[in-house]
Amino acid sequence: MVAEKSEKQSGGAQGPRGKKTKHFLGQQDALILATTIIKSQEQRQRVHKEETKMRQLLQPQERSRKSGSSRSKKLREAKAILSAAKARQKREKAKSKAQVACQSPDTKAQDSVNCGDAPQTEVDKGKRWRKSVAFA
Repeated sequence: MVAEKSEKQSGGAQGPRGKKTKHFLGQQDALILATTIIKSQEQRQRVHKEETKMRQLLQPQERSRKSGSSRSKKLREAKAILSAAKARQKREKAKSKAQVACQSPDTKAQDSVNCGDAPQTEVDKGKRWRKSVAFA
């Protein structure tokens, strides 16, 4: 009983029920974790904002029913925004894939992507295609 009291009275961070919590993260690690969480939240908010904007544009509104031309114009704009967003996502995905391939030690993976050494020409691509067909 005496040991329990002294344990409770000793300092340290305490959790919601009075139990001691252990801090495994250092200050630097906590800072890095906080920045990554904030960045991911900002990205989520930006994507959510774009999605809500597109949904609003795609939904038929009561006011736009009076004039069909403005409604169709809004639909065209919404579809253009959607296609642009999809294209942007595709580009980002390809870019990240290329970065991973360029960082890998496998030369075959580096050959499949232009790693910035020299701009790839159509002739280079054709040669590579012929080689792949010859060995297939």
